[in-house]
Amino acid sequence: MAVTIRRTGHCAQQGAASHEAALEHEGFGDKRVLMARSKGRGNAVIDTIVIVPGIMGSRLIDAETGKSVWGVGRIGALKTAGNVLDRWAAGRLADLKVTDEERDGSANRLAPDGLIKEPVWGPTFRMNFGYRRLADELRGLVLHPDALLEFGYDWRLSVEHNGRLLAEAIDRHLTAWRRHPALAEWRRSRRDAAGPRVVIVAHSMGGLVARAAGSHAGAFDPVRTVITIGTPFRGSVDAATMLNSGRSSVGLPVGPARELAITLPGLHDLLPTYRCLFTGDDLVALDPETVAALGGDSELAGESFARHTRLASVRLPGLISLAGTHQPTDVCFRVEAGVLHAQRHGYERDGAGELARDAVTGQLIPMKLHGDGTVQWQSARLGDATGYVQKHGALQATRSLIRNVEAQIEGRTLDEGLGGRAAIGVELPEYAPVGTVTTARISGARAAGDFSCVVKDIDGAVLEYPFARRDGDDYVLDVTLDKPGIHVLEVSNGVEPVQDAVVAFGLDDHAAS
Repeated sequence: MAVTIRRTGHCAQQGAASHEAALEHEGFGDKRVLMARSKGRGNAVIDTIVIVPGIMGSRLIDAETGKSVWGVGRIGALKTAGNVLDRWAAGRLADLKVTDEERDGSANRLAPDGLIKEPVWGPTFRMNFGYRRLADELRGLVLHPDALLEFGYDWRLSVEHNGRLLAEAIDRHLTAWRRHPALAEWRRSRRDAAGPRVVIVAHSMGGLVARAAGSHAGAFDPVRTVITIGTPFRGSVDAATMLNSGRSSVGLPVGPARELAITLPGLHDLLPTYRCLFTGDDLVALDPETVAALGGDSELAGESFARHTRLASVRLPGLISLAGTHQPTDVCFRVEAGVLHAQRHGYERDGAGELARDAVTGQLIPMKLHGDGTVQWQSARLGDATGYVQKHGALQATRSLIRNVEAQIEGRTLDEGLGGRAAIGVELPEYAPVGTVTTARISGARAAGDFSCVVKDIDGAVLEYPFARRDGDDYVLDVTLDKPGIHVLEVSNGVEPVQDAVVAFGLDDHAAS
C-alpha cells in the first residue's frame, strides 16, 4: 500500500521587537506579554487556540481535598534511588481506578487540573515529553495569553463524556475572549470587524475528544481548524496490550497498571477498530467478547465500539492531520492461550478489500507498516497527513511540528524537509533492571555515519555516547542503566533527534509484581 507523506521542516519565526513600542503606547506594559502578543499581531492572529492533550496528559486531583492523584511531583522522573516503581505503581495507580459510580461521568471524585507540562512515564504508553513547549509557543502566537485555553480533562472517562465538556469549555472561553479588553483595543484601530474563531490543537486521545465535541449541535460553528497530532482515529494495539498484560516480561509491577486499565472507559476508547486480530489465516475486528477474553471489560468495549460508530460521521473542520512515521509500531496481533502476541507488519489486500495471497504458495503477503511507535500511520490520519519521523510521546514537543502548527494557524505554507538523509526508526525496551545493559535498535540508516546517538537523564544531562554496531539491515547499541530512573535516547541524523526512553528500575521493584 502506498503511503503519501508530506515532509515538513522549520518555519521562520515572526519577529517581535518591531511591535514593542506600539504595544507600550497602547498601555500593555508587561514585557513578557508584549513579546508574546507581538508575534501574532502582525498576522492578525486574533483567534483563540485550544490545546487538548492525550491520555494521561492532564493532571488530576482529589475533588474534595485538592490532593494530587496524577501529574504533580514529576511522576515518572524516578530520580530517587531505591524501590521507586513499587511506590509509584501502588501509590498512584490504585487511586485512579474508575468506580461504578464514575463510569458514566456523573460522579466527580477526581477533577482535572491543567496540562502536564513536564515529562511523564506510564506503562505501555511509555514516555510523554509533556506540553510545556507546545503551550509556551502557542501562547506566544496569540494576541494575548488569555486567548489560549489549556483544556485539562479526566482522561480515565470516555471521549464522549469529555467531548461534551470540551464543547462547553470552548463556548465559555470564546465568549470570554470576545469580551476581552485586549481584543477590543486591537479592533479599535482596525476597520476589519471579523470576529475571532477557534483553532483546536489536539494530541493523541485529545483528537478523539475533539471529534466527540463536534457531535453536539453548533459546537463546531466557531471552529475554523482542528489540528490533530498522532490521534488514533482507528485505535492502537497498545491499548489491547495494556488490557492483556501491561508488558510484564521483565517482572515490572504491572499488576496495578492492568487492574487500572480494565476500569477505564477512556482506555477502551483507544482499542483498535480496524481488522487487527488473527483468527486462523484471516484478520478480523475486535468485538466485546474478544476484548473480555484479552482481559478487558466487555461492557466498556461494547460502549466504546458503539461510540466510534456514532462519531465516525463527525466532520472535523479544516482538519490537519500530523502523524509520526517510520517507528516500529504494533499493528495487529494473535492470541495464544490468552496471551496477546503483537506483530509489526500487516498484509496486502486485493481490490475487494480481502487479504491477498501469493499465487504460488497461497500464503498471505506481508506488507511493511509503520507509525509513531504507538499509533500506526493508517490509524492517525483521516485523508492526507503530514509525516514526522518521531515517537508518539515526543511529537507534541517536536520543534518543527510546533512551527508548522503555527504556520497553519497563521495561514502560511508548510516548509519541506523533516527527516534528514534517512528516516530513522528507534526502538528501546520499555524498562529493564538497574545495573544492566539494554539494547536499542536503529532502523533506516544506510551507514553508521548517517546518525549520532546520545543518552541523557530526564533533566538533559549527558550520561553516555553509545557505540553503534551493524546487525543485518539495522544498527544496535548498548545503553548502560547504571542508576534508577528514565534514560532518554536521542538519535539524530542532522535534523531533530528521534527520542525514546527506557526506565531503569531498582532490584527491589519486583516485590509489587
